[in-house]
Amino acid sequence: MKTRKEITHGWMIFLIIVMTIVGTNGWVAAAVSNIEIGAGMTDSSALIGPATLDIKANGQDGPITVSSNSLVSITIDLTAGIQIGAYADWWLVLSTSDGLYSWVYPTGWTPGLVVGLQFPLFGFSGLEMFNSSLPVGNYVFYFGVDTTPDNVLNSPLVYDWVEVHVIQ
Repeated sequence: MKTRKEITHGWMIFLIIVMTIVGTNGWVAAAVSNIEIGAGMTDSSALIGPATLDIKANGQDGPITVSSNSLVSITIDLTAGIQIGAYADWWLVLSTSDGLYSWVYPTGWTPGLVVGLQFPLFGFSGLEMFNSSLPVGNYVFYFGVDTTPDNVLNSPLVYDWVEVHVIQ
């Protein structure tokens, strides 16, 4: 267990350095308070399996239906498992009737399929990436990581999605 604590402290120092360089917005800063390898972690299974992730709309796996004047909150979770520290392409994509939009660090939402960030995998939970109302229509939010960091969506890929239906 001593080795694990040393790794924990090393990653925390690394994240603090990254936050200093890139600022305190985006995925890294928001995730530090809920980091997977944080001091209180007791579930060792998180370190022996491959990366898993989750995306939720209004706290649900979906599909959900909301009115056009309701807020939609999209949150993401990642358990890096044995892939912790593996460099990866991070993807947050929204599919709409008008096409695809990608969340790109540090600029935000942009048209098309674009990698959001290239960064080592680490664990976090409950990171809110979207909180707004949407026009009437059908939407699918995708969150994924691929550990071939080349700005191309490819294998190995782990992803999840949530459907949001917006009515009048």
